[in-house]
Amino acid sequence: MAEEYRFFGSSEGDIREYNQNEFAEVFERFFTNGIFPSVDQELKVVETDPQRLAIRVSGGQAWIKGYWYKNEGYKEIDLPPADPNYPRIHRIVLRLDTIDKRRIIATLKAGTAQANPNPPQLEQNDQFWELSLATVYVGPGVTKVLTNDITDDRYCDDHCGRAVSHEYDELLDLIKRVDLTADKVKLTSPNFASTNVRDGMNELFQGVVSGKGKVAAAITDKGVSAAGSDTFQQLADKIRQIQQATGNATAADVLAGKTFSANGIVGATGTMPNRGTPTFLPGTTDQVIAPGYYPNGVVKGDPNLLAQNIMQGKSIFNVVGTAGAKASKGSLWVNASSFTISGLSFTPTIILAYTYISNIQYALIYCPTFNLNGIYNIPNYDTKISTVGPGTFTVTGAYYSSTTTWWWYAIGGDIAAV
Repeated sequence: MAEEYRFFGSSEGDIREYNQNEFAEVFERFFTNGIFPSVDQELKVVETDPQRLAIRVSGGQAWIKGYWYKNEGYKEIDLPPADPNYPRIHRIVLRLDTIDKRRIIATLKAGTAQANPNPPQLEQNDQFWELSLATVYVGPGVTKVLTNDITDDRYCDDHCGRAVSHEYDELLDLIKRVDLTADKVKLTSPNFASTNVRDGMNELFQGVVSGKGKVAAAITDKGVSAAGSDTFQQLADKIRQIQQATGNATAADVLAGKTFSANGIVGATGTMPNRGTPTFLPGTTDQVIAPGYYPNGVVKGDPNLLAQNIMQGKSIFNVVGTAGAKASKGSLWVNASSFTISGLSFTPTIILAYTYISNIQYALIYCPTFNLNGIYNIPNYDTKISTVGPGTFTVTGAYYSSTTTWWWYAIGGDIAAV
Protein backbone atom coordinates (compact mmCIF):
# COMPACT_ATOMS: atom_id res chain seq x y z
CA MET A 1 0.00 0.00 0.00
CA ALA A 2 1.56 3.28 -1.19
CA GLU A 3 1.40 6.46 0.85
CA GLU A 4 1.15 9.90 -0.76
CA TYR A 5 1.56 13.37 0.66
CA ARG A 6 1.94 16.87 -0.66
CA PHE A 7 2.83 19.79 -0.70
CA PHE A 8 6.32 20.33 0.78
CA GLY A 9 9.15 22.68 -0.12
CA SER A 10 12.42 21.51 -1.72
CA SER A 11 15.82 21.26 -0.02
CA GLU A 12 19.35 20.67 -1.31
CA GLY A 13 19.39 17.26 -2.81
CA ASP A 14 15.65 16.81 -2.30
CA ILE A 15 13.70 18.60 -5.01
CA ARG A 16 9.95 18.53 -4.49
CA GLU A 17 7.93 19.27 -7.67
CA TYR A 18 4.20 18.86 -8.23
CA ASN A 19 2.19 18.97 -11.46
CA GLN A 20 -1.23 20.50 -12.09
CA ASN A 21 -3.04 17.22 -11.71
CA GLU A 22 -1.59 16.72 -8.26
CA PHE A 23 -2.69 20.19 -7.22
CA ALA A 24 -6.14 19.72 -8.78
CA GLU A 25 -6.58 16.38 -7.06
CA VAL A 26 -6.23 18.10 -3.69
CA PHE A 27 -8.08 21.28 -4.57
CA GLU A 28 -11.02 19.27 -5.90
CA ARG A 29 -11.67 18.27 -2.30
CA PHE A 30 -12.34 21.91 -1.35
CA PHE A 31 -15.44 22.71 -3.48
CA THR A 32 -18.00 21.04 -5.68
CA ASN A 33 -18.12 21.93 -9.39
CA GLY A 34 -20.14 25.06 -10.26
CA ILE A 35 -20.31 28.85 -10.05
CA PHE A 36 -19.41 30.67 -6.84
CA PRO A 37 -22.62 32.21 -5.50
CA SER A 38 -22.82 35.95 -4.71
CA VAL A 39 -19.65 36.76 -6.67
CA ASP A 40 -20.19 39.62 -9.13
CA GLN A 41 -23.12 38.61 -11.39
CA GLU A 42 -22.48 34.87 -11.07
CA LEU A 43 -21.56 34.46 -14.77
CA LYS A 44 -25.12 35.19 -15.92
CA VAL A 45 -25.70 34.99 -19.71
CA VAL A 46 -27.55 38.04 -21.11
CA GLU A 47 -28.29 39.63 -24.50
CA THR A 48 -25.91 42.21 -25.99
CA ASP A 49 -26.56 45.96 -25.94
CA PRO A 50 -27.57 46.81 -28.59
CA GLN A 51 -29.11 43.44 -29.31
CA ARG A 52 -27.55 41.39 -32.08
CA LEU A 53 -26.91 37.72 -32.87
CA ALA A 54 -24.58 37.31 -29.90
CA ILE A 55 -24.63 37.00 -26.09
CA ARG A 56 -22.60 38.29 -23.14
CA VAL A 57 -21.27 36.34 -20.17
CA SER A 58 -21.35 38.51 -17.04
CA GLY A 59 -18.61 38.67 -14.43
CA GLY A 60 -18.19 35.93 -11.84
CA GLN A 61 -16.11 32.94 -10.72
CA ALA A 62 -16.39 29.15 -11.02
CA TRP A 63 -14.71 25.92 -9.84
CA ILE A 64 -14.26 22.86 -12.09
CA LYS A 65 -12.50 19.68 -10.93
CA GLY A 66 -10.11 21.64 -8.67
CA TYR A 67 -9.46 24.43 -11.20
CA TRP A 68 -10.52 28.05 -10.60
CA TYR A 69 -12.05 30.38 -13.19
CA LYS A 70 -12.74 34.13 -13.13
CA ASN A 71 -14.36 36.51 -15.63
CA GLU A 72 -14.26 40.26 -15.10
CA GLY A 73 -16.73 42.49 -16.91
CA TYR A 74 -18.59 41.07 -19.91
CA LYS A 75 -17.37 38.57 -22.48
CA GLU A 76 -19.24 38.71 -25.81
CA ILE A 77 -19.67 35.52 -27.81
CA ASP A 78 -20.92 35.67 -31.41
CA LEU A 79 -23.43 33.11 -32.62
CA PRO A 80 -23.46 31.63 -36.13
CA PRO A 81 -26.02 33.00 -38.63
CA ALA A 82 -29.57 31.69 -38.15
CA ASP A 83 -30.76 28.92 -40.44
CA PRO A 84 -33.41 30.27 -42.88
CA ASN A 85 -35.76 27.30 -42.35
CA TYR A 86 -35.23 25.69 -38.95
CA PRO A 87 -34.48 26.79 -35.39
CA ARG A 88 -31.49 25.68 -33.36
CA ILE A 89 -30.51 25.69 -29.67
CA HIS A 90 -26.95 26.63 -28.74
CA ARG A 91 -25.31 26.04 -25.38
CA ILE A 92 -22.97 28.50 -23.60
CA VAL A 93 -20.48 26.54 -21.47
CA LEU A 94 -17.43 26.86 -19.24
CA ARG A 95 -14.96 24.42 -20.86
CA LEU A 96 -12.03 22.94 -18.92
CA ASP A 97 -9.15 21.48 -20.98
CA THR A 98 -6.53 19.83 -18.72
CA ILE A 99 -4.18 18.52 -21.45
CA ASP A 100 -3.92 20.47 -24.72
CA LYS A 101 -4.62 24.11 -23.85
CA ARG A 102 -4.79 23.79 -20.06
CA ARG A 103 -7.40 26.47 -19.50
CA ILE A 104 -11.05 27.24 -18.69
CA ILE A 105 -12.97 29.49 -21.09
CA ALA A 106 -16.55 30.56 -21.66
CA THR A 107 -17.42 29.38 -25.15
CA LEU A 108 -20.18 28.34 -27.57
CA LYS A 109 -21.32 24.80 -28.29
CA ALA A 110 -23.33 25.28 -31.47
CA GLY A 111 -26.63 23.45 -31.88
CA THR A 112 -28.00 21.74 -34.97
CA ALA A 113 -30.78 23.34 -37.06
CA GLN A 114 -33.80 21.02 -37.23
CA ALA A 115 -37.58 21.05 -36.83
CA ASN A 116 -37.42 20.07 -33.12
CA PRO A 117 -33.92 21.06 -31.98
CA ASN A 118 -32.17 20.00 -28.77
CA PRO A 119 -29.08 21.64 -27.20
CA PRO A 120 -25.75 19.80 -27.66
CA GLN A 121 -24.63 17.37 -24.96
CA LEU A 122 -22.00 18.39 -22.39
CA GLU A 123 -18.55 16.83 -22.72
CA GLN A 124 -17.22 15.50 -19.41
CA ASN A 125 -14.18 13.15 -19.39
CA ASP A 126 -10.56 12.96 -18.23
CA GLN A 127 -9.45 15.82 -20.49
CA PHE A 128 -12.53 18.02 -20.91
CA TRP A 129 -15.18 19.01 -18.42
CA GLU A 130 -17.99 21.40 -19.37
CA LEU A 131 -20.52 23.25 -17.21
CA SER A 132 -23.57 24.75 -18.93
CA LEU A 133 -24.30 28.42 -18.14
CA ALA A 134 -27.31 28.77 -20.46
CA THR A 135 -29.01 27.64 -23.65
CA VAL A 136 -29.92 30.10 -26.43
CA TYR A 137 -32.85 29.56 -28.81
CA VAL A 138 -32.30 30.99 -32.32
CA GLY A 139 -35.38 30.97 -34.56
CA PRO A 140 -35.31 30.69 -38.38
CA GLY A 141 -33.84 33.78 -40.02
CA VAL A 142 -33.55 35.91 -36.84
CA THR A 143 -30.82 38.53 -36.55
CA LYS A 144 -30.67 39.13 -32.79
CA VAL A 145 -31.05 37.41 -29.45
CA LEU A 146 -33.77 38.60 -27.06
CA THR A 147 -33.98 38.11 -23.30
CA ASN A 148 -36.72 35.45 -23.63
CA ASP A 149 -34.50 33.41 -25.96
CA ILE A 150 -32.02 32.68 -23.12
CA THR A 151 -32.64 29.85 -20.61
CA ASP A 152 -30.50 29.96 -17.44
CA ASP A 153 -28.71 26.69 -16.58
CA ARG A 154 -26.44 27.90 -13.77
CA TYR A 155 -28.53 26.59 -10.87
CA CYS A 156 -29.35 23.23 -12.44
CA ASP A 157 -27.21 20.63 -10.62
CA ASP A 158 -27.22 18.32 -13.65
CA HIS A 159 -25.75 21.02 -15.89
CA CYS A 160 -23.81 23.36 -13.61
CA GLY A 161 -24.74 24.03 -9.96
CA ARG A 162 -23.08 26.12 -7.22
CA ALA A 163 -19.51 25.77 -6.01
CA VAL A 164 -19.88 25.01 -2.30
CA SER A 165 -17.78 23.10 0.22
CA HIS A 166 -18.12 19.35 0.22
CA GLU A 167 -19.15 19.56 3.86
CA TYR A 168 -22.09 21.75 2.81
CA ASP A 169 -22.97 19.27 0.11
CA GLU A 170 -22.81 16.38 2.57
CA LEU A 171 -24.95 18.34 5.06
CA LEU A 172 -27.51 19.02 2.35
CA ASP A 173 -27.57 15.33 1.51
CA LEU A 174 -28.03 14.49 5.18
CA ILE A 175 -30.96 16.90 5.44
CA LYS A 176 -32.49 15.29 2.38
CA ARG A 177 -32.30 11.90 4.11
CA VAL A 178 -34.12 13.13 7.22
CA ASP A 179 -37.58 11.57 7.34
CA LEU A 180 -39.91 14.56 7.19
CA THR A 181 -43.04 12.70 6.17
CA ALA A 182 -46.05 14.37 7.70
CA ASP A 183 -47.04 11.55 10.00
CA LYS A 184 -43.51 11.46 11.53
CA VAL A 185 -43.33 15.16 12.45
CA LYS A 186 -44.73 15.89 15.89
CA LEU A 187 -47.30 18.67 16.22
CA THR A 188 -47.89 20.48 19.51
CA SER A 189 -50.42 23.31 19.31
CA PRO A 190 -53.46 24.33 21.35
CA ASN A 191 -55.20 25.07 18.05
CA PHE A 192 -55.12 21.42 16.93
CA ALA A 193 -56.41 18.20 18.45
CA SER A 194 -53.97 16.23 16.25
CA THR A 195 -50.46 15.30 17.44
CA ASN A 196 -48.66 15.05 14.08
CA VAL A 197 -48.47 17.26 11.00
CA ARG A 198 -50.32 14.84 8.72
CA ASP A 199 -53.37 14.63 10.96
CA GLY A 200 -53.10 18.34 11.69
CA MET A 201 -53.17 19.11 7.99
CA ASN A 202 -56.23 16.88 7.57
CA GLU A 203 -57.85 18.65 10.50
CA LEU A 204 -57.04 22.01 8.97
CA PHE A 205 -58.34 20.87 5.57
CA GLN A 206 -61.64 19.74 7.07
CA GLY A 207 -61.95 23.04 8.89
CA VAL A 208 -61.37 24.93 5.65
CA VAL A 209 -63.91 22.76 3.81
CA SER A 210 -66.48 23.36 6.53
CA GLY A 211 -65.76 27.08 6.60
CA LYS A 212 -66.01 27.37 2.82
CA GLY A 213 -69.36 25.58 2.92
CA LYS A 214 -70.70 28.08 5.45
CA VAL A 215 -69.38 31.03 3.44
CA ALA A 216 -70.92 29.57 0.24
CA ALA A 217 -74.29 29.14 1.99
CA ALA A 218 -74.21 32.75 3.20
CA ILE A 219 -73.40 33.98 -0.31
CA THR A 220 -76.25 31.90 -1.77
CA ASP A 221 -78.63 33.42 0.82
CA LYS A 222 -77.72 36.81 -0.64
CA GLY A 223 -78.94 35.79 -4.11
CA VAL A 224 -75.65 34.65 -5.68
CA SER A 225 -75.25 30.91 -6.23
CA ALA A 226 -72.11 29.49 -4.57
CA ALA A 227 -70.79 26.07 -3.49
CA GLY A 228 -68.29 24.79 -0.94
CA SER A 229 -66.27 23.34 -3.84
CA ASP A 230 -65.60 26.85 -5.21
CA THR A 231 -62.05 28.16 -4.85
CA PHE A 232 -61.37 31.02 -2.49
CA GLN A 233 -60.94 33.31 -5.50
CA GLN A 234 -64.32 32.22 -6.88
CA LEU A 235 -65.97 32.85 -3.51
CA ALA A 236 -64.32 36.27 -3.31
CA ASP A 237 -65.59 37.13 -6.80
CA LYS A 238 -69.12 36.01 -5.88
CA ILE A 239 -69.09 38.10 -2.71
CA ARG A 240 -68.40 41.12 -4.92
CA GLN A 241 -71.48 40.17 -7.00
CA ILE A 242 -73.83 40.50 -4.00
CA GLN A 243 -76.14 43.45 -4.60
CA GLN A 244 -75.75 45.92 -1.77
CA ALA A 245 -78.43 48.37 -0.73
CA THR A 246 -78.15 51.78 -2.38
CA GLY A 247 -80.37 54.81 -2.66
CA ASN A 248 -81.52 57.66 -0.43
CA ALA A 249 -85.03 56.56 0.66
CA THR A 250 -86.13 57.28 4.23
CA ALA A 251 -88.96 55.79 6.32
CA ALA A 252 -91.28 58.62 5.25
CA ASP A 253 -90.76 57.65 1.59
CA VAL A 254 -91.91 54.02 2.11
CA LEU A 255 -95.47 52.74 2.72
CA ALA A 256 -96.26 52.03 6.36
CA GLY A 257 -95.75 48.36 7.29
CA LYS A 258 -93.31 47.73 4.42
CA THR A 259 -89.61 47.15 5.06
CA PHE A 260 -86.73 48.49 2.96
CA SER A 261 -82.98 48.95 2.81
CA ALA A 262 -81.03 51.88 1.46
CA ASN A 263 -77.54 53.29 1.72
CA GLY A 264 -76.65 52.92 5.39
CA ILE A 265 -80.13 51.52 6.27
CA VAL A 266 -80.98 47.80 6.49
CA GLY A 267 -84.44 46.35 7.27
CA ALA A 268 -86.13 49.66 8.17
CA THR A 269 -89.95 50.00 8.25
CA GLY A 270 -91.79 52.67 6.26
CA THR A 271 -94.11 55.25 7.86
CA MET A 272 -95.94 56.68 4.81
CA PRO A 273 -99.75 56.32 5.46
CA ASN A 274 -101.99 54.58 2.93
CA ARG A 275 -104.78 57.07 2.08
CA GLY A 276 -106.87 54.64 0.04
CA THR A 277 -108.83 55.78 -3.07
CA PRO A 278 -110.61 59.05 -2.19
CA THR A 279 -112.96 61.05 -4.42
CA PHE A 280 -112.32 64.79 -4.63
CA LEU A 281 -115.21 67.20 -5.34
CA PRO A 282 -114.25 70.67 -6.57
CA GLY A 283 -115.47 73.54 -4.45
CA THR A 284 -115.13 77.26 -4.14
CA THR A 285 -111.94 77.04 -2.01
CA ASP A 286 -108.68 75.08 -2.25
CA GLN A 287 -108.63 71.65 -0.61
CA VAL A 288 -105.33 70.52 0.92
CA ILE A 289 -104.43 66.89 0.05
CA ALA A 290 -102.83 65.16 3.02
CA PRO A 291 -99.42 63.60 2.33
CA GLY A 292 -99.32 59.83 1.94
CA TYR A 293 -99.83 57.02 -0.54
CA TYR A 294 -102.84 57.07 -2.89
CA PRO A 295 -103.08 53.82 -4.88
CA ASN A 296 -105.93 55.38 -6.86
CA GLY A 297 -108.34 58.31 -6.66
CA VAL A 298 -110.93 60.31 -8.56
CA VAL A 299 -111.39 64.03 -9.12
CA LYS A 300 -115.04 64.37 -10.12
CA GLY A 301 -115.90 66.09 -13.37
CA ASP A 302 -119.12 67.74 -14.68
CA PRO A 303 -120.28 67.52 -18.34
CA ASN A 304 -121.79 71.01 -17.99
CA LEU A 305 -118.36 72.56 -17.48
CA LEU A 306 -118.41 74.15 -20.94
CA ALA A 307 -117.44 77.61 -22.13
CA GLN A 308 -120.92 78.33 -23.44
CA ASN A 309 -122.32 77.62 -19.99
CA ILE A 310 -120.03 80.12 -18.30
CA MET A 311 -120.66 83.87 -18.42
CA GLN A 312 -118.33 85.75 -20.67
CA GLY A 313 -115.49 87.28 -18.64
CA LYS A 314 -115.57 84.52 -16.01
CA SER A 315 -113.64 81.24 -15.78
CA ILE A 316 -114.16 78.04 -13.81
CA PHE A 317 -111.17 75.66 -13.45
CA ASN A 318 -109.45 77.43 -16.34
CA VAL A 319 -112.47 77.11 -18.65
CA VAL A 320 -113.12 80.66 -19.89
CA GLY A 321 -116.80 81.47 -20.38
CA THR A 322 -118.29 82.68 -23.64
CA ALA A 323 -121.97 83.01 -22.59
CA GLY A 324 -123.60 86.49 -22.77
CA ALA A 325 -125.46 88.85 -25.07
CA LYS A 326 -123.88 90.10 -28.26
CA ALA A 327 -125.15 93.11 -30.24
CA SER A 328 -124.43 94.99 -33.39
CA LYS A 329 -126.03 97.97 -35.20
CA GLY A 330 -125.84 99.90 -38.45
CA SER A 331 -127.69 101.82 -41.19
CA LEU A 332 -127.91 101.70 -44.95
CA TRP A 333 -129.53 103.50 -47.87
CA VAL A 334 -132.19 101.26 -49.48
CA ASN A 335 -133.34 101.48 -53.08
CA ALA A 336 -134.98 98.06 -53.32
CA SER A 337 -137.72 96.17 -51.56
CA SER A 338 -135.19 93.91 -49.70
CA PHE A 339 -131.77 94.17 -48.15
CA THR A 340 -129.35 91.80 -46.34
CA ILE A 341 -127.06 92.45 -43.40
CA SER A 342 -124.07 90.07 -43.05
CA GLY A 343 -120.71 89.82 -41.25
CA LEU A 344 -122.19 89.55 -37.77
CA SER A 345 -120.24 87.53 -35.16
CA PHE A 346 -123.38 85.81 -33.92
CA THR A 347 -126.77 84.55 -34.99
CA PRO A 348 -129.41 87.27 -34.28
CA THR A 349 -132.30 86.40 -31.99
CA ILE A 350 -133.78 89.93 -31.76
CA ILE A 351 -133.75 92.40 -34.67
CA LEU A 352 -135.09 95.97 -34.66
CA ALA A 353 -135.15 97.96 -37.94
CA TYR A 354 -136.80 101.32 -38.59
CA THR A 355 -137.11 104.10 -41.17
CA TYR A 356 -138.91 107.46 -41.58
CA ILE A 357 -141.75 108.16 -43.93
CA SER A 358 -142.86 111.83 -44.07
CA ASN A 359 -141.03 112.38 -40.79
CA ILE A 360 -142.94 109.56 -39.16
CA GLN A 361 -140.89 106.61 -37.69
CA TYR A 362 -141.98 103.16 -38.71
CA ALA A 363 -140.46 100.07 -36.98
CA LEU A 364 -139.84 96.40 -37.82
CA ILE A 365 -139.52 94.01 -34.87
CA TYR A 366 -138.20 90.41 -35.08
CA CYS A 367 -138.32 88.24 -31.93
CA PRO A 368 -139.39 84.65 -32.55
CA THR A 369 -139.40 83.98 -28.81
CA PHE A 370 -142.48 86.18 -28.63
CA ASN A 371 -143.66 85.33 -32.13
CA LEU A 372 -142.88 88.82 -33.46
CA ASN A 373 -141.88 89.38 -37.03
CA GLY A 374 -143.42 92.27 -38.87
CA ILE A 375 -143.65 95.98 -39.62
CA TYR A 376 -145.60 98.31 -37.52
CA ASN A 377 -146.99 101.78 -38.42
CA ILE A 378 -146.38 101.30 -42.16
CA PRO A 379 -149.62 100.77 -44.06
CA ASN A 380 -149.84 98.64 -47.17
CA TYR A 381 -146.41 96.96 -46.61
CA ASP A 382 -145.72 93.29 -45.72
CA THR A 383 -142.26 94.00 -44.34
CA LYS A 384 -140.59 91.18 -42.37
CA ILE A 385 -137.36 89.29 -41.66
CA SER A 386 -137.37 86.57 -44.27
CA THR A 387 -134.16 84.68 -43.31
CA VAL A 388 -131.86 84.60 -40.28
CA GLY A 389 -128.60 82.67 -40.14
CA PRO A 390 -125.18 82.72 -38.53
CA GLY A 391 -123.90 86.25 -38.91
CA THR A 392 -126.69 87.42 -41.26
CA PHE A 393 -130.35 88.34 -41.76
CA THR A 394 -132.49 89.54 -44.70
CA VAL A 395 -135.40 92.06 -44.72
CA THR A 396 -138.05 91.75 -47.47
CA GLY A 397 -141.01 93.96 -48.40
CA ALA A 398 -139.17 97.01 -47.23
CA TYR A 399 -140.44 100.48 -47.90
CA TYR A 400 -138.05 102.46 -50.02
CA SER A 401 -137.73 105.60 -52.08
CA SER A 402 -134.86 107.48 -53.58
CA THR A 403 -133.96 108.89 -50.16
CA THR A 404 -134.93 106.01 -47.82
CA THR A 405 -132.48 105.06 -45.01
CA TRP A 406 -132.97 102.08 -42.72
CA TRP A 407 -131.42 101.82 -39.27
CA TRP A 408 -131.04 98.40 -37.59
CA TYR A 409 -130.08 96.75 -34.30
CA ALA A 410 -129.31 93.04 -33.89
CA ILE A 411 -128.95 91.15 -30.61
CA GLY A 412 -127.80 87.53 -30.17
CA GLY A 413 -126.11 85.17 -27.73
CA ASP A 414 -127.43 84.64 -24.18
CA ILE A 415 -130.34 87.10 -24.08
CA ALA A 416 -130.82 86.27 -20.39
CA ALA A 417 -127.54 88.04 -19.72
CA VAL A 418 -128.81 91.29 -21.17
